[in-house]
Amino acid sequence: MTWAARPTWATSPTLGGETQLPRVLLVSVDEDRCAMLQGYMHDTGIEAVIDVSFGGYDCIVVDGDRAAVVRLRDAATPILFIGDSDEPGATAWLPTSGLTAELLASRLLVLLRIARAERLRADLLAVVSHQLRGPLSAINVALDALDNETVAGDVRARYMASMKRSIQKADRLLDDLLTMHRIEVGTFQVRRTPFALRALLEQVAHDHELVADRAGVQLVWAVAAGIESISADRYRVAQALDNLIGNALEYAIGSSQIELSASTDGERVVVCVRDHGPGIPVDELAHVFDRDWQGRSRPSGIGLGLAIVRGIARAHDGDITATNAVDGGAVFTLSLPRGTPDAS
Repeated sequence: MTWAARPTWATSPTLGGETQLPRVLLVSVDEDRCAMLQGYMHDTGIEAVIDVSFGGYDCIVVDGDRAAVVRLRDAATPILFIGDSDEPGATAWLPTSGLTAELLASRLLVLLRIARAERLRADLLAVVSHQLRGPLSAINVALDALDNETVAGDVRARYMASMKRSIQKADRLLDDLLTMHRIEVGTFQVRRTPFALRALLEQVAHDHELVADRAGVQLVWAVAAGIESISADRYRVAQALDNLIGNALEYAIGSSQIELSASTDGERVVVCVRDHGPGIPVDELAHVFDRDWQGRSRPSGIGLGLAIVRGIARAHDGDITATNAVDGGAVFTLSLPRGTPDAS
């Protein structure tokens, strides 16, 4: 049986803004006890699955003396054992007496956090080992070439430039991974201070002009009248805009321009980044801000850019949306409250 209700804590910062329901496997040989535990989980919004297969679950709840047997079949998933005493193979234990829905949900949340942290650690190691191989190899090749004293000055300069770009790429990768990790474990924070939005948009646009020129795309920007300053984390807002423009440049090659604009909507500032590329397939619109999304038929990078933008927007109590323009191209809209400075 699968509960359709979404946990109230499934989208909370404590679980890193997850949009996917945690999956809990319930193992019990007593039908009445099984129904009671299902009711507890249902009341607190936890998805419980009764199945004879193992794998793909975030946590396993074992009611009775079967924890050791379950552990033999699943060596990795956290196991919560419910019984009169602790059971070998269990990750945590709850006594049968005094068991309540709230106590069960509280203990499950702890185990889900542990499982989440372990997956993040494994993902981090996998991504770093794979993604850093490229820039590190480029640096190694350049260093080998520079070790040759016969290399001409202009060639030496090109190798030096290649190493600098590779180091910058590795640095951006590590920064993105660290930011994404903080977002997912709920420790990501922003510090609001007043700054001129016009100056920031001008800076971000200028930072991408060279890449836009190489792609044959004109980057234009405009700020509506009446927007003087905003209280937000300037560095993080710039990071979000960098990611949005970088994403647009991936798909704007051969189109006319990318438009960066800012306007107001009540007490909120709305910043839009629009490209005139192929747009986003309708079936992908709901997933563009998911981690590892690499859609629009041209996968590149590790798919963290737009997920980070969403994390930055939510940390500001703002929002980010993606739509397709009627006349073609994708439109990303970042909405932020004008806000007030954080106390020192």
